[in-house]
Amino acid sequence: MSKYDFNNAETYAIWLLHDKRCWICLEPLRLGECSVDHVIPESLLDSVDDLANVLQQYGLPNDFRINWFGNWLPSHVRCNQTKSNKIFEYVPGLKLILDRLAKKAEAVAKSARSISANVEKDKVFAKVFVALEKETISLDDLQEVFCELRHIDDVDTVVLEEEISIHFDPDRWTIASEGSGYVVVTDGRLGGIVPSGPSPHISWMCPTCRSYGPWNGVRCMSCGHMSDPHG
Repeated sequence: MSKYDFNNAETYAIWLLHDKRCWICLEPLRLGECSVDHVIPESLLDSVDDLANVLQQYGLPNDFRINWFGNWLPSHVRCNQTKSNKIFEYVPGLKLILDRLAKKAEAVAKSARSISANVEKDKVFAKVFVALEKETISLDDLQEVFCELRHIDDVDTVVLEEEISIHFDPDRWTIASEGSGYVVVTDGRLGGIVPSGPSPHISWMCPTCRSYGPWNGVRCMSCGHMSDPHG
């Protein structure tokens, strides 16, 4: 049996509509860390008898779909790998999870379909997912993606922009060069450095304007506040 190949829209919808949280460890989950786990293991498709026994044990219908939104939840890759093909021992709490999944399945499917049906948005999602997976996206690439996101301008693209995190105003600042953990930006007259990568340390944030600079020495070039971003 070949494993189901989740597309970008499916992975995003599952992650977003299940609270951006790993269902196994219950910790918050970033989109770039997200894999999709089968609550009832996909490996059971190789054994009709074992699958029938599990469905009976959980009180699930005989036509229960292993590869459907009613059996998919977001998880960290490491949690998914640790769980592997294990079948959790039946407990009422797990049946409750499956019941909730069944009720929510069509809403998650609708979200995935809406992305896939929008060709322009689907292309942007593909770029973002490739970048998150390979961790090779440059700040220039990010600016290009954000221009496309702003053109589409809907809730999903706002979420994506927050996830892949650009830490300066691209309408004012352009990238001059990139360093390790920071980029140098300029508006043609002023310039400075801003952090790169997701979730920058709070020390980068200007206490006055709440931006991440850019910083030129101890001065925030966005508002002029004097402060040490590394202090």
